[in-house]
Amino acid sequence: MNATTIMLAPSKGPRPPRQLLALRLAHRVLGAVAPGVTSLVAERFWFTPPARRSNAGIEAFLDSGELLQLRVGCAHVEGRAWGEGPVALVMHGWGSESGRLQAVIEALVANGMRVVAFDAPGHGRSGPSEWGPRRAHLLEFGRTLLAAEHAFGPLHALVAHSGGCTAAAWAMQQGLRTRRVVLLAPLARPMDYAARFQRLLGFSDAVMRRWLGRAERRLGFAWDELDMRLTPSRVPVPPTLVVHDRDDTDTPWTDGEAVAEHWPDARLLSTQGLGHRGVLKDAGVLAELAAFLRASAAVDALPAPGREPSQGRRAGR
Repeated sequence: MNATTIMLAPSKGPRPPRQLLALRLAHRVLGAVAPGVTSLVAERFWFTPPARRSNAGIEAFLDSGELLQLRVGCAHVEGRAWGEGPVALVMHGWGSESGRLQAVIEALVANGMRVVAFDAPGHGRSGPSEWGPRRAHLLEFGRTLLAAEHAFGPLHALVAHSGGCTAAAWAMQQGLRTRRVVLLAPLARPMDYAARFQRLLGFSDAVMRRWLGRAERRLGFAWDELDMRLTPSRVPVPPTLVVHDRDDTDTPWTDGEAVAEHWPDARLLSTQGLGHRGVLKDAGVLAELAAFLRASAAVDALPAPGREPSQGRRAGR
């Protein structure tokens, strides 16, 4: 559940710049004399996604889709739909947006699926999070998935990237149902990232305990609910394809390996040299993803038993 790109920097590598060393020192000193205040600083870092950096290509691709709108709590979220056929719901990662999964979306459409993709609150074209501008949390990603499934399901597939995978697993624990799952570079164990975050920015154990506990109380959840290894012990999980690159420095390959080991009907596709985002565009990965989802598409074109599809809400209707 990374909040900033700095938190996901590799734990080993070149010496940190002077600014980061100074920031660490400031956090250590402030944490020793005012751990409560410092815990608010840590919380602010964690729950602030990077600023949006779109481009003309992403904007044009998004404009080519059918505009969809939903309310997720008090947040307005915006999405797009492309194609016709069994529904595949797509979720981006932390600090990203749906348009960055363009190659994935186009591959699914080319293989006869209707793709629905929303930007999470505080991301992309969606409105602010319930916590206000420039703040967000992964439970809102999960709630967006639940709202989209309710409006546009039943789902043939759920496809997610990075922190969106964590949110997808949490949403499944809250009742989301899909026949197949694809996890691209999953962020499997958020507490591992909390430890890296702590080391990188120099927060003390006391500071971390304070803000992690406050987040649990404020959001009404337990951090282990986001541990993807534990999802199958709580709910049945469908057949799953996990794709992870061995050179991923944002979410290490061992996260994908852990998910594949703990999810009973999961297959791990390991790549080399693509990195964290290259798996979203590689032709070989996209072919594997499409073949995996085509396997039961003919059956999934029919509504799930006892469930009628909903048309959801579209702009201008």
